[in-house]
Amino acid sequence: MHIADVDSGILGATGIVGSGIAPATGAALSAKLQKSGKVSLSFFGDGAVNQGPFSESLNMAAAWNLPVIYLCEYNQWAIGTDYWRVTKEHDVYKRAEGFGMHGVQIDGFNVFAVYEAVKKAASAARMGKGPTLIEARYMRMLGHHVGDDQNYRDREDLERIQVLYEIEPVKRTRECLEGLGVPAEELDTIEQSAKQEILDAIDYADTQCHEPGLDTLYEDVYANGEIIR
Repeated sequence: MHIADVDSGILGATGIVGSGIAPATGAALSAKLQKSGKVSLSFFGDGAVNQGPFSESLNMAAAWNLPVIYLCEYNQWAIGTDYWRVTKEHDVYKRAEGFGMHGVQIDGFNVFAVYEAVKKAASAARMGKGPTLIEARYMRMLGHHVGDDQNYRDREDLERIQVLYEIEPVKRTRECLEGLGVPAEELDTIEQSAKQEILDAIDYADTQCHEPGLDTLYEDVYANGEIIR
């Protein structure tokens, strides 16, 4: 979650809900002022849309016609909070209208629907048509973290998850590609390659990455290498 790679355009994230929305808006302002043609894309869950930075950022982006896409991964659970219980209007995309910007609701389990929606929003942003709010509807299929027993979900909700395994994105995309004539062997190779890439990353983290030593404690804390003791 806390990944940052500025060279790749990933500005970073924190554990604070909704904290990435404002920086993404700032990046969009920078792109507009520099006329770089870049578009900023902010990902967040439905739990973030009731945070102040969401409304403040969307208002600024709409008022200044900024090239930014706000993509809400609507999985219906903000850790253990049922979004429907704490919000009267359950369609996130409708909030866009209040800011005078375009909003759209899509099937988040459909890889192609997500791709097309983002592509269209990016094209509109580059043409000077301003921001877009995309609500991608999902349902969270696992716990929020490894120790999450999901005891806050009722039996009916958990039963719906079992049905969703039949339309989850990886399985659904494979079936679509098979329907388009892509050989099963080729799809197996792609799947195994993806799994191996993940295993290699885990191995790299376990065997080659270590906690920094105490001698690095003050690095990048003070300007000009100054240390205050």
